Amino acid sequence: MSVQAFQSTAMDTLNRTLLHFLKFAGALLVVAALYLGRDVLIPLALACLFTFLLNPLVKRLCRWGLPGQESDPRLLREAGATWVVSSLKEARETLVRLVE
Repeated sequence: MSVQAFQSTAMDTLNRTLLHFLKFAGALLVVAALYLGRDVLIPLALACLFTFLLNPLVKRLCRWGLPGQESDPRLLREAGATWVVSSLKEARETLVRLVE
């Protein structure tokens, strides 16, 4: 094996090792950014999820003649009321279990 071929093979190995290290460091940075940004990213992801979930209901209300500006707050109000009622039911059930 010639010296030039050996140097080329060594450089290829070094380049591949460096490339693997850079990929790993990049993935580590992405994971760290997601971990540190979770206080902002989780509510943002939930907001996007709720947007997709409520979109068919808003479209249906618009087809029924209710403008979109009125249907969005109405849906949020109803969803919030549903959440409060379910939380109260759960709290009542927990209280009944504790008393018994």
